[in-house]
Amino acid sequence: MVGYETTAAVLTFAAHCLATNPEWQEKLIEEVDEAFEKHGEMSYDAVRDMKVLDAVVSETLRMHPPAASSGRTAVEDYELGNTGIVIKKGMMVMIPIYAMHYDPDFFQDPETFNPERFMDGYEPKHPQYAYLPFGAGPRNCLGMRFALLEIKMCLANLFRHYRLKPHSTTKIPLEYKRGAILLTVTELPLVVEKRTDVKMSS
Repeated sequence: MVGYETTAAVLTFAAHCLATNPEWQEKLIEEVDEAFEKHGEMSYDAVRDMKVLDAVVSETLRMHPPAASSGRTAVEDYELGNTGIVIKKGMMVMIPIYAMHYDPDFFQDPETFNPERFMDGYEPKHPQYAYLPFGAGPRNCLGMRFALLEIKMCLANLFRHYRLKPHSTTKIPLEYKRGAILLTVTELPLVVEKRTDVKMSS
């Protein structure tokens, strides 16, 4: 379930983010067209070079992490710095991933879709462990690299041929399905338009 459902959810959230932020959709389309012109197809090498695509996916995962929280069990007693707080062996610790991704101390204007925060040169940088869409450390998501490649290939091929726009019934902001284990939506109506400005590679 995890590998399929989470990837599908991220693609859904990315579609919503780009449909409701057309300026970033156009930046992505320009990069996609350039990649197809250079490589002739959407390959691993092409995806690896696409900075806008990477930033769009990263920001989507910040705003809509499929796993809103994560849990770990302490294998030994551990003191949190000089706080006097001790996590006892066997204690379950919950990490509020969604809440951390929206903390303004870590991400300026967190309610705004801004892929630029994941691009080179952007300041201020968020702390390393404030961004955890795949967890971190030796027990992070095993399929992270494959999932990211799958998501990027799908988005690149989609926007090579289509544009997305909000439908009159599109919820802004997005409304999550209540009671679900992973972040997901019941429905996401969008308008899909065939592109008529596709640059063909020579």
